Amino acid sequence: MDPSQTSGDSELFRQRVKERSSPVPSIVLAIAGLVATGLAVHQVRESEEQCLRERFARIVQADRSLIYSVVSRQESALFSLRLLFASSERITRDEFRLAAKDLLAENRSISALEWIPRVPDTDRRRFEEQARAEGATNFFISDGGPGQPPVRAAERREHWPILYAEPLEGNSAALGYDLAGGPTVADIEAARDTGQTRLTLPVKLRQEMTERKSLIAILPVYAPNQSIETVEGRRTAFRGVVEGITRVDDFFTEVYEDRRDLPYALAVFLSDLTDGPVFEMGGSRWKAGSPIRVVEPLNIGQRGWRFEFEATPEWVARGRS
Repeated sequence: MDPSQTSGDSELFRQRVKERSSPVPSIVLAIAGLVATGLAVHQVRESEEQCLRERFARIVQADRSLIYSVVSRQESALFSLRLLFASSERITRDEFRLAAKDLLAENRSISALEWIPRVPDTDRRRFEEQARAEGATNFFISDGGPGQPPVRAAERREHWPILYAEPLEGNSAALGYDLAGGPTVADIEAARDTGQTRLTLPVKLRQEMTERKSLIAILPVYAPNQSIETVEGRRTAFRGVVEGITRVDDFFTEVYEDRRDLPYALAVFLSDLTDGPVFEMGGSRWKAGSPIRVVEPLNIGQRGWRFEFEATPEWVARGRS
C-alpha cells in the first residue's frame, strides 16, 4: 500500500471527525445555559413565593391577635359581673341591668348577659315568690326547650334558673329556664370545678325565634370569704354563674368591623364537632383551595379551635404581579 495514500486517508478521517464533533460543545453549552437560566428563574420565583407566604403569615398573626383581643374583652365583661356579685350578698335586678347595659355597649357581639343563681330544691318556692315580688311576673323555675311551652321543672337536688337577662327585650322567654335540665349542664359543671371561663358548643337558645345558634361563655361565681383552692371547695362555695351569649357571625362582625376586601377566606372548626366548620367567610373561595394557607390552632374557653386562613386568588395575583 502506498504510504502517501494511507497518510491521506488518515487526514481525511480526522477532518470528518472534526466536522462532526465540533458542533457538540456549542449545543451542550446552550443547553447548560438554558438549564442555568431555568434554575435561576425557579429560584427567584421560589423566593417570591416564600416572601408572599411570609407576608400572608404576618397578616394572619395580626388578625389572630385581633380575635384574641375581642375574646379577652368579652371575658373581661364576665369578670366585671362576677365582681359585682362577689361584692354583695344580693344584687337587685336594676343593679344588674345598669351594670350589664354598660358592658354590652362595649361588646357589640354579646347579644345578652345573664345571671343564673344556684337554688337548692328546698328553697325553690321562696325563690320563685321573691322573684315575682321583684317584678318578674309569672316567674317560675321551668323546663322546656326552644319552641316548647315552659313547664314546671322537675325536682332536682338543685336548680340553675335564669333570673336576670339583659337586654330583657327578646330574652324574657328565658327567665326561669332551669339550666340544670338543659344541654349545657356539663359546661356549667366544668366552669364551677375549674373556676375558669367555659365556652359551650353552638346551641339554639330557648328564646331564639330563628334557626341561629349561639355560643355561651360561662363564668362561675363563688361566695366571698370561702376557700376555692380545691374542686371540693369550689363546689361548696358555688353561688351560680354569669353568662355571655354570642352568635358566631356577630362575633366575627365585631372582629372585622368595616373592613372590606379581606385577603383571605376563613373557616373555623371546633375540635368537638366533626360535621364541618361552625363559621365560614368567603366559603366558596375557601373550598376552592388556595396555594397559600395558614392553619392556626387556638384554645378559647377550654375548647380547641382551628382557624384555617386561605389567601384569596385576587390577593395572590396582586402579590405576584
